[in-house]
Amino acid sequence: MFFKYIYYFIGVAIAMHEFYKMSHAKYFEQKGDELIKYHGENKDENGNISIKNLPADLKNFSIHLTIWMVLELGWTIIGLFTYNWVAFIALLIWNFISSKLLYAPFVKYKNYIRLYNFVVRFILILFIFFVTLNSFHLHIDLISLIFGS
Repeated sequence: MFFKYIYYFIGVAIAMHEFYKMSHAKYFEQKGDELIKYHGENKDENGNISIKNLPADLKNFSIHLTIWMVLELGWTIIGLFTYNWVAFIALLIWNFISSKLLYAPFVKYKNYIRLYNFVVRFILILFIFFVTLNSFHLHIDLISLIFGS
């Protein structure tokens, strides 16, 4: 039971970080553009970039995002073994659809990237709060709700 609290505390921390990224969207967009520009200009003969050569602010930004992405991925994979496993499969499907199918039209229009990021992050935050609330309070059986058995 103690690990359940830790697990969902990590989920709420991820939701809070996503909210932080939503509220500082311009900063994250600017740093992301700088990182992409730097990567495009500083590749070696194999097309690789060493993190040692990154400027300090881009290195910290890159490490920061990598840690949170790995934490979110690990949290999602562990979630596949919980009571809410159907919801986590739905989250993986949503992430695939939003990153592969929905992102492409938004790349052309720079002004809509923030809207896209806002919607994706907002849905993730709602998801995290739903599975946390479902685990501790609602106890909705998602399998019987979806498949009607």
